[in-house]
Amino acid sequence: MTLAIATLLRLFQPAATPSPAAIQHPIRPFPLRVSRIADQTVSRQAAGRMVISGHASEVCAELDRLVAMEEKRKQAQLVDEHHHSRRLSRRGSQAAVREQ
Repeated sequence: MTLAIATLLRLFQPAATPSPAAIQHPIRPFPLRVSRIADQTVSRQAAGRMVISGHASEVCAELDRLVAMEEKRKQAQLVDEHHHSRRLSRRGSQAAVREQ
């Protein structure tokens, strides 16, 4: 038999079935990895550059978690700014009362 015919015959054979052990214990090919790349030009509080790799659903979940964390941080910052501006306006009104 020629090599071309042997190759064609192999193409039409049914695929090998996985072993029972492989079915029971599937191996996760890539665990979720999050790497932060340090950069001297970016402050430590900023995320800077990041590399996120792994299964697509896990990467998406990590991105959702990072977005939620950022939203919490922004909300806390807005609340702090609001309280700070109220304290400053009270001090200004108290000073005005004292001057009268």
